Amino acid sequence: MSHGSLSTQDYEGSHPAPDLIWSALTHTGRFRKNNEDAFLALRFDGHEVRYLGKTGGASLAGADFVFAVSDGMGGARSGEFASRIAVDRITKLLPRSFRLSASGLAAGFADVLTELFFAIHADLLRLGYSYAECAGMGATLSLCWFRPEWMYFAHIGDSRVYSLPREGGITQLTHDHSHVGWLRRKGEINEREMRTHPQRSSLNQALGAGHQFIEPHIGAVAIRPGDRFLICSDGLIDGLWDRQLEEIIRTNPVGPGMITAAQRLINDSVAVSGRDNTTAVVVEIPGEEPDPATLVFVYGTLKRGGSNHHHLAGQRFVTTARTVPGYALYSLGDYPGMVPDPADTDGVTGELWSVEPAALAALDELEGLSEGLYRREPVALQAPLHAERVATYLYARSLEGRPRVGATWPV
Repeated sequence: MSHGSLSTQDYEGSHPAPDLIWSALTHTGRFRKNNEDAFLALRFDGHEVRYLGKTGGASLAGADFVFAVSDGMGGARSGEFASRIAVDRITKLLPRSFRLSASGLAAGFADVLTELFFAIHADLLRLGYSYAECAGMGATLSLCWFRPEWMYFAHIGDSRVYSLPREGGITQLTHDHSHVGWLRRKGEINEREMRTHPQRSSLNQALGAGHQFIEPHIGAVAIRPGDRFLICSDGLIDGLWDRQLEEIIRTNPVGPGMITAAQRLINDSVAVSGRDNTTAVVVEIPGEEPDPATLVFVYGTLKRGGSNHHHLAGQRFVTTARTVPGYALYSLGDYPGMVPDPADTDGVTGELWSVEPAALAALDELEGLSEGLYRREPVALQAPLHAERVATYLYARSLEGRPRVGATWPV
């Protein structure tokens, strides 16, 4: 469900720069006949509640903003009904707390959000008990409440809220309320195993659905210019890995006529999977991001998953990338070396990172520049990154006896 008839002021043109930009979209998927997902974009103050469109920008001065995603469950069309009830109740219940929030909410936001979730839960249980066609219906709900300096979140089920801080990286803020989610948080399974686990769709908490007791996951995150947030249903995750979510959101251009971040996420996920309803809401806090000293193309053990990746801690991942033809990787035993190779027609696959001066110096030491092991030199990337000024580390010693491994390093 979306509400597109009312929106806050357009953030293009002569209006002041917004404090908040969003894009939202939901898709039935390639195989379902009805959409049990719903999203909400809402602005409220002490005088009015306003539904927002699928895209927009606004100031946080004098108003609060709420964005939410709900995934319904139940027979017939009761799942669709459940998710709509969940987002509609937010509209009626949460704005009542604006006066409290205006007077300083910091100590009370958890109570407000807990009360909201309990009220929605009670409504869904009551309907489930009262009408045979609604028996067992329930919904997930992931909600983000934006105020100046803070984002408060509340969640239950397996929809998700992600944080993408301005420095780089992506973090799942919410806990999947499932046995598989618990195993992942304990470190007993990884992302790949979680995605293929036979119990991945089995929830142990949801709103309604016959659950007598719920314990919403509630928290708060300080917001800064350059931060981004994603709220999504599990259908989006079915088609995209976390690293792909980050790449799409961070590299998607913003502007008139551009495809929105939410649209691109939905398009890519449905193309890969599309087995479930798919919903995404992307919220950005505009502002200047840190000015990087150097864009560095990394590969092999420096890439995420590689043994030296921790040396990039605190740096900003930009996107996956490939060099122009003319480079190849050679095995140096436990790690790769990249060298110029005129016979290459593919280039080398790696990642582009924005690296601060101190971290660049640490990488230079790690790669043994002073010992003549590697040399840091400019490298050209394939379009659309061909215009970027990028450095990389090229192996500087003899390749005698070193096997050529081509374009990628298997770590």
